[in-house]
Amino acid sequence: MRTRKELTFDDATAMRDLPHVQAVTAGIRYFLPEFGTGTYVVKYGDRKTKNTILEGDTAAVKDVYDLQMMSGRWFSEIDDQRRRQCNYSWL
Repeated sequence: MRTRKELTFDDATAMRDLPHVQAVTAGIRYFLPEFGTGTYVVKYGDRKTKNTILEGDTAAVKDVYDLQMMSGRWFSEIDDQRRRQCNYSWL
């Protein structure tokens, strides 16, 4: 596992085009896996939180994982292309 090559965004794009694949999301996560905690301090206005896990996905995340939307909306491929910010919460 330690010597295997990590998949890239281009790998995800190539997998998405395979005829038997229904959906692919190329996610990235920054955290300390050995402790199961985040590694970042995030600030917004006068609020701050520690041990935050930063994660990003493509719009296909809704098709890959079985997540229920609690509020807001799923982001779309157009949002991905325009790098638009979307606010949402998972149930």
